[in-house]
Amino acid sequence: MNKNNTTDTRTTAAYLGPQGTFSNEAAKHCFPPEVELIPCETIEGIFEATESGAAHYGIVPVENSAQGCVSVTMDRCVKTSLTICGETAMPIRNALMSKASDMSHIKRIYSHPQPLLQCRAWLLANLSGVTQEALSSTAESAIRAADDPTAAAIGSAMLAELYRLNVLVEDIHDREHNVTRFWVLGHQDSEPTESDKTSLWFITPHKPGALYRVLKVFADTSVNIMRIESRPYPGKAWEYVFFLDLEGHRQNANLQKAFSLLPASVEAYRVLGSYPAFHSE
Repeated sequence: MNKNNTTDTRTTAAYLGPQGTFSNEAAKHCFPPEVELIPCETIEGIFEATESGAAHYGIVPVENSAQGCVSVTMDRCVKTSLTICGETAMPIRNALMSKASDMSHIKRIYSHPQPLLQCRAWLLANLSGVTQEALSSTAESAIRAADDPTAAAIGSAMLAELYRLNVLVEDIHDREHNVTRFWVLGHQDSEPTESDKTSLWFITPHKPGALYRVLKVFADTSVNIMRIESRPYPGKAWEYVFFLDLEGHRQNANLQKAFSLLPASVEAYRVLGSYPAFHSE
């Protein structure tokens, strides 16, 4: 969502809270200050708040450059009627923080599952005997660490300032270029721009060459596939949903042609939305 497109002071946007999470930073990046940001305890809660109208928009993490897709977001996209209307990407700098003055006092580490995975090698090398506990957000982890001088949290260094923790080590993620992409969810597409993406999911029949025939539709209509991902179909064992990010807006002629041909090759599909592609400055 372009900041310039959201000026209504009554506009609200839900994010994975509480204050100080990477999702909170992403929401601040996407929306201007007059938009009220509403923290939710879970990613599912963001979908529910936006679907119900409790929030006009929701912002959810979709993939990390080191760990791949955020499965709960992808799975929830199969069920939702919401539309992807924007995206952004945030560099993720994971810090180890605690009430303790050094790492020798730490007996437990709290964080969201993603940072724990993103810092797995560092933790193994430096805190291999310390218990790890996954929580719903990095901010919740900082709150827990603030109440226990033998605990530490992993998250944005901003959390240390918010919850009065000591930053023991900065940049503990295993890969130097650690970036998370976020989708902005709403109820309608963004208008076409000079650089757009379109996302969708589809299910293929269990026949030889089924996926090839779907991909051929886009090749034959000159649609560039920018990303492909598969996830287990929610509630159905050994069946899978494929997700695609395509170059261009669904109002473009080649995409309209592709979508007119797609039903012959799939059992079901849904276009999740068209939105301006994020480009780092």
